[in-house]
Amino acid sequence: MNRLTYLAVLAPFLTRFIALVRFRRQAQELIPEAAAQREEHRSLILAFAGFSFSAVLAMTVVDATLTKSFQDAIFFLLTSFLCFLWALNLQSYKSKIWHGALSWSLIDSGILALILSVLVVIWSGTFSWVYSFGISVFALAIWAGDHLVRVKIELDYVKAKGNGHE
Repeated sequence: MNRLTYLAVLAPFLTRFIALVRFRRQAQELIPEAAAQREEHRSLILAFAGFSFSAVLAMTVVDATLTKSFQDAIFFLLTSFLCFLWALNLQSYKSKIWHGALSWSLIDSGILALILSVLVVIWSGTFSWVYSFGISVFALAIWAGDHLVRVKIELDYVKAKGNGHE
């Protein structure tokens, strides 16, 4: 696998960074407590973090017992777990709009890393090139579509705050 693929998990940070640079002033504003949705986000994050943690442990055991290396999948699973862990911790002190954007970037990176770990395993298997490519495009298109919709919603919220709306 091309080592630049490891950088793919940074994509959510790039899209939100571009949006936040455009709306720097609004990004410093406080998030109303109701909009912070800490408990809802914690529930989502804990579910994904538990799954990532279990998967990284299982994949590490599989890697140790088989002759095939799953080093790349383990990297993405560990990255996923750490992103969810950081996002969970961030919920405790999230108070500004940019904190929320960072939290969602971490969640999106964690989800993307989970998808990439599965794709790495698929590509290292005995599946045909066409099947592996089709599954990869399908999985990444679903993730990208969801990511872009959420970035647009966040951007609309920040724009509205800049116009004096809540």
